[in-house]
Amino acid sequence: MKSRSSMRTVVSFVLALALPIISATTTQAVDVVTDPVGFYSTPCLSNSDTYVSIPFIRPPEALGMVGSWAGNTITISNVTWTPGQWATPSTPNGYYPYYVQLLSGSKEGAYYTITNSGTSTLSVILNPEDLTSVAVGDRVQICPFWTLNTVYPGGTGVVASVSAASSGRRTSILFPNMVSNGINLGVANEYYYYNGAWRRSLPVTPSTSNFNDVVILPDQYIIVRQNNSADTTTNTAIGQVLMTKARIPLYANTDVQQDNAIGLYRPSVQTLNDTGLTNAFTASVGTASSQRRDTLLIFDNTQQTKNKGASQVFYYYNSGWRRALPVTPSSVDFGQTNVLTPGMGFIIRKYTNSTPTWIWVNSANYTNN
Repeated sequence: MKSRSSMRTVVSFVLALALPIISATTTQAVDVVTDPVGFYSTPCLSNSDTYVSIPFIRPPEALGMVGSWAGNTITISNVTWTPGQWATPSTPNGYYPYYVQLLSGSKEGAYYTITNSGTSTLSVILNPEDLTSVAVGDRVQICPFWTLNTVYPGGTGVVASVSAASSGRRTSILFPNMVSNGINLGVANEYYYYNGAWRRSLPVTPSTSNFNDVVILPDQYIIVRQNNSADTTTNTAIGQVLMTKARIPLYANTDVQQDNAIGLYRPSVQTLNDTGLTNAFTASVGTASSQRRDTLLIFDNTQQTKNKGASQVFYYYNSGWRRALPVTPSSVDFGQTNVLTPGMGFIIRKYTNSTPTWIWVNSANYTNN
């Protein structure tokens, strides 16, 4: 990467022990004792595409504090790990299974893929952010990435294919193209569940190859495609609520606009004002299409079709959120409108810009006290 009625998304928080309360303007309060866990369910219509993201993280397997850092290596205080336990060997298809995420400090919410680890050190990929301004004492967590087989364990939540031929595939999982320049980029990879494992049809690989380990990033979406009138399924995942900020990279080019395929890992509805997106969003200079700059594209999962276009398009102008699709008067401010719902996917289209990387800092609109 340059890096509702019958269709409503159901989000619930699951209790651990009763003590503090998590509350949000758009979610039901429940009692919890630590960072809460929860589940969500999103129906995926037959013969249709559903844009899906995961509004939770997988539970962290280690917590700690930064002792120091140099280059791409973070030293964690007062730990003794088995060398390589957080990185090597990488998964069969070359994926690193863990990331470290900052829970406090000036880069709270940033996460880094771990490529190697020692008894107290983590070697990470510095993309898109380096470790500048990370401070001694900043809290961190180490989490496993979601994969095809942890989101859909043993094919749960999809319709298993009856053969490897295109006519025999039932549910396909499409990964958006997140590395090419431009807009309307299409699909980079396609997977289907067949004969007890995840297989890949794009790019074409032998139907015996196992892709259970394919990583789904915390801040991306996938598209669930129900083929050949396959039954409606329910996409359900269980995970832990991210209580801190999220830092999501957005990419831009100097010569062409750039689509960013985004999933916001929050289990609550957010209004456009809640999102804080203006901190990484170029405001438009007018309301005409030629004057709009960055845009937010929303897809309607209740629309039963494949290769669907955006159902709503928003832009920021004159200190307010305006809507270009469906067309509405440019004086209407949609900032208080619930737009981002749990488990959805959307596109942020960056206008041409000399700054190649922008960081969207999103804060939780819920608390645990």
